[in-house]
Amino acid sequence: MTGQRFNEFIGTVCRLYHPLNACFVIDNAPAHQQAVNLPLLQNFYVRYLPPYSPFLIICENAFALWKGNIKNSLAEVRDQLLREDHQQRMATLGQLAEQGTAVVTLHRMQAAFRGMQAYLPACFGLDDILM
Repeated sequence: MTGQRFNEFIGTVCRLYHPLNACFVIDNAPAHQQAVNLPLLQNFYVRYLPPYSPFLIICENAFALWKGNIKNSLAEVRDQLLREDHQQRMATLGQLAEQGTAVVTLHRMQAAFRGMQAYLPACFGLDDILM
């Protein structure tokens, strides 16, 4: 994702959902850093999450599940990977990455969403959240 592509996405969403009021709540990823400077329609806003708040970012939960599955799978095929040449290794890693997506289920994402919602009262109250 690049800043330009992200800004194009924001512009598309604004055009599609105008005249609704909307707030884009985004993290501080490099591609998101210029979003606050976009000339948005008057009923759209950009707000940034505080640093170190992955518990509020649902996709971070998906990535954590996926990466954890890949790490577990790597332990099982470590010896095989060491014997493979580069092309074979890349193919094996690609297969592990694709297979790893199976752990990102609707049920797990719904649970992550409920977990995120538990933090919202503290966020709205501007409370410190200690993990």
